[in-house]
Amino acid sequence: GVAAVRRRGLELANGDWIAYCDSDDWAETDMYASLLEVAEARDADMVSCDILSEDGSPEPEIIVGATSPQPDLVMDAFRDRVPILLSNRIFRRSLIIADGIRWPVANQGEDMALTLQMSLLSRRNVHVSRALYHYRRHAESLTGRRGPQAAIAAFEANSANVDLVAGVLRERGLEGRYAEALDRMKYGTRNLLLPAVGHGVSRARWLASYPELNSRVLGGRVFTLKDKAIFIAVWMGIYPWVRRMRRQ
Repeated sequence: GVAAVRRRGLELANGDWIAYCDSDDWAETDMYASLLEVAEARDADMVSCDILSEDGSPEPEIIVGATSPQPDLVMDAFRDRVPILLSNRIFRRSLIIADGIRWPVANQGEDMALTLQMSLLSRRNVHVSRALYHYRRHAESLTGRRGPQAAIAAFEANSANVDLVAGVLRERGLEGRYAEALDRMKYGTRNLLLPAVGHGVSRARWLASYPELNSRVLGGRVFTLKDKAIFIAVWMGIYPWVRRMRRQ
């Protein structure tokens, strides 16, 4: 899968800087030179840029890649502030081969799992507010597939990588610092199952996925009113009906 291929590519690379570009995406011609120039000028270990979401529209949506010029990527990811991709950045090779890096095996959420681990080791993360990476969205991609079975597969892969990152934070004594934000990410991951609730996934299975969240959602500060409403609808067993009504 994708995670294994990226690891193999790293084994073959011998430069000081690493960049990944997915096979169905593309980069502006000056992307890597521009990011490397910033990295050297700022003595950074990792530099990212904004993203152009390519779905066939005449004017692609610009996705902001970070919340500040020197972002806390873990907090950004856990609070759903920005997407955490591996391919809209460059990073020192020493980060990704560092002792303690856990390589993901699941093929969704693997970008997040690797990038967040490297960000914890990085001396300085820098973001460039230019859209230089073109991220292509289409129905045949892993993230573009729809339907109950695709939702179940997405949850299983993403939850494996969320658990991986949670384990890394626990080992490094950072679980307390990111506790509320980690709850938010777990809840978002659990919600990947929502399209399958009532269609192959029972209410009980949804509630049993990260069950520690069930007592926190209604009073948790990181959960929105929408999060609370979804939780109540699933808990009451009416979520499939609510979903149908919203589509009408």
